[in-house]
Amino acid sequence: MPGRSPGCTLTFYRLPDSKLWVRYMRSDRRYVVIPFPGHQWNGWENDLPPAVGRYDPELKAFVLDDVFRGMEALAALSSTVKSGRSLAEFTSDPFEN
Repeated sequence: MPGRSPGCTLTFYRLPDSKLWVRYMRSDRRYVVIPFPGHQWNGWENDLPPAVGRYDPELKAFVLDDVFRGMEALAALSSTVKSGRSLAEFTSDPFEN
């Protein structure tokens, strides 16, 4: 997870169209959202509403302006939400278990 703050919680979101997102805090204290590793799709950087943040091409991540508004928006779009501390917990599909 690029720039991830050590020990921060990872939150995984599954949207009904099988898109998988990961939200985490970077070491610079910004919250970002990226596609789940290995599940990237064309145009993902434009899929989230501009009201919750913006895509940062330098970070290659969607930066949440307000983490709570971002969490609400993602949860409203998601069929499943799951959290953990290690990407290894979700090596294939974070929602299998």
